[in-house]
Amino acid sequence: MRELLKTHDVKIHFVPKNYRIFGGILQSMNIQFGNFLEEFMTLFIKSDGRYEVLEKYSGKKSNSFSLSTENDRRIDKFISDCQYGNVNLNKDFMKLLDEIIKDNDINISKIKHDIDILFKK
Repeated sequence: MRELLKTHDVKIHFVPKNYRIFGGILQSMNIQFGNFLEEFMTLFIKSDGRYEVLEKYSGKKSNSFSLSTENDRRIDKFISDCQYGNVNLNKDFMKLLDEIIKDNDINISKIKHDIDILFKK
């Protein structure tokens, strides 16, 4: 803590150093909690038994894939709908999987994504 105070003593800033240090500690805790949640979700999905976690891609910051434009759109829409609570998770996820499998879009895109957990059925 003393080192943090020394570091922030020399910085000119309009936010008081105690608040800056406290904010940094909270940010650090937030990052650590996010890491914990990623690991927990991986274990949770593995223990479910219905899905296989693809370790090769999970937790990587830059994965490259080829994906049809339509499937990329479907997946993005599903994620957005989940964030806003507009889904019946069991029903809509199965529908998404079905639409992905039946996709006939010939427009293929190369995409790069940061993927926390990738799994398959």
